[in-house]
Amino acid sequence: MNFGKALNPTAGLLILTAFLLLACGGEKFPLPQQPEEGGGSTIVSDTTYIQLRPVWDAAAGYSLNQPQDILIGREPLIYVADTGNDRILMLDLAGNILDQSQTIDNPVALTQDSKLNRKTRN
Repeated sequence: MNFGKALNPTAGLLILTAFLLLACGGEKFPLPQQPEEGGGSTIVSDTTYIQLRPVWDAAAGYSLNQPQDILIGREPLIYVADTGNDRILMLDLAGNILDQSQTIDNPVALTQDSKLNRKTRN
């Protein structure tokens, strides 16, 4: 055997891929479930469900109707395409509504370029 010869790159890649496939075939963990309310008990685990504060519902002033997209902009601000209400909401990172767009028919997708110009697809 000649050990001074280099390993073929294709063979090396094949061996590395086989090793990773065998080493990463471990147990899969279930997704965390939303904790049940009531009873005053606290659920503690390594991964827990964290509810948004404020809750984005009508009682808190959020009357979202079929929201289709959320964009976290570079400003940083949050934009929500509220399709059913024909508008785009602008929120701060705490979730407070700062402004809303004029009527935009059925916005379904949001994007932002490097100059902070927002684009809407409807």
